[in-house]
Amino acid sequence: MRRGRIPAILNVLALTFALIAPSLALFGVSSVQAQDATPRADATAGSPVILFTAPGMSPVAIDSLAAEGALPALSDLLQGAQGSLLAPFPAGAGTMQPTLLSGAWPAEHGIVGETFYRTGSPYFADTATWSDPGLMQADTLPQAAERAGKPVVAIGWDGAAGLDPALTGPVVGEAMPFSQAGLLTSSPLPEQPAIAAAHGVAFDAIELTPAKGWSAAPESFSPA
Repeated sequence: MRRGRIPAILNVLALTFALIAPSLALFGVSSVQAQDATPRADATAGSPVILFTAPGMSPVAIDSLAAEGALPALSDLLQGAQGSLLAPFPAGAGTMQPTLLSGAWPAEHGIVGETFYRTGSPYFADTATWSDPGLMQADTLPQAAERAGKPVVAIGWDGAAGLDPALTGPVVGEAMPFSQAGLLTSSPLPEQPAIAAAHGVAFDAIELTPAKGWSAAPESFSPA
């Protein structure tokens, strides 16, 4: 028996997606009225709405870090905005992100795992990754917001660039590195550089020389 839709609830975990109503006060520019340049969709337009997601970060960890004062901005955002959601099964980024975005269960939005076989495909080994373009089979919150005339900005939300119909607002993908990660060591490491090469990480071993003429240098913990 198919379970019904769950509400597309907006209280969430970490910033990656924003539905921005036309008010620059969100960015601290209170002296400028955004509606002068961007008309409101209707007289009922409310305050800006932010949809967050932080895969793998549990509410328990957030509460603990917030209590220590380590998450001041997130603590302010969550004031009066916490609630609970039923998680889909299997519970992973591949199913939970689309469920949060659409308010539908995996059986309805069609994304049933991180990577899964495409049933009905003529190719036996045809697989898909949850963020592949065109996989979402349910309506989503940002698409509905744009149909209602709301400006939408998607920042770092996997799969947002592949929605059909596509979002008309800015869609900013994940961060792209412009340099190679690397490992620099002054002592032998087991199975290196083979492990580094297998993961596409640069590896280099150097020989340290005594720091002659230095004063007040910190103690070295290198075995070299």
